Amino acid sequence: CIEQAASLEIDTPWGTYSGVEAVSHPGYSVADNGSGGVLFNDVALILANEPMNVAPTPILLSRSAQVGEEAIVAGFGITEPEGEAGTINAGRASVRNVTPNHLFIEYKDDESHPCPGDSGGPLLLNQGGWWVIAGVVSQSDPTVAPENMCKPGDVTLYTNTQNPSVFDFIQAYVPSVNAW
Repeated sequence: CIEQAASLEIDTPWGTYSGVEAVSHPGYSVADNGSGGVLFNDVALILANEPMNVAPTPILLSRSAQVGEEAIVAGFGITEPEGEAGTINAGRASVRNVTPNHLFIEYKDDESHPCPGDSGGPLLLNQGGWWVIAGVVSQSDPTVAPENMCKPGDVTLYTNTQNPSVFDFIQAYVPSVNAW
């Protein structure tokens, strides 16, 4: 979770931006499920004072994610235990569970999976031939032992962007957000 800050400078693959503001969801919280904390409303926005050279990706609102549905995971995180973050990677995954607050994927077979450095990256689902955002990387399932993170069997929770609290937060800062 990113704390609110007055002014930042960030480097992106699309350029360096100054005077940026980071805001986190005011309802961000941690709930203990008996084996560790589960994060809720784990979403933040980076607000730039000038347009970024990137096409906006719509948020999926017209339907719920389905268990077994093919997805794309993407992020700038590490790709191997001793690797370095910083290069964007994307790969195929499947939705394993859906709740009002989270979407889950499990690292198995030849599927891709987020790792350290991928937090905030999208879970993309296909809607009418377009890839749209259904979730944002939040955390590994707290029941997964730290030594098994980023390995087959790891389960990742994505903040469900269809949750009204999450979508309302995004829309409050980005009124022109595309929703499909």
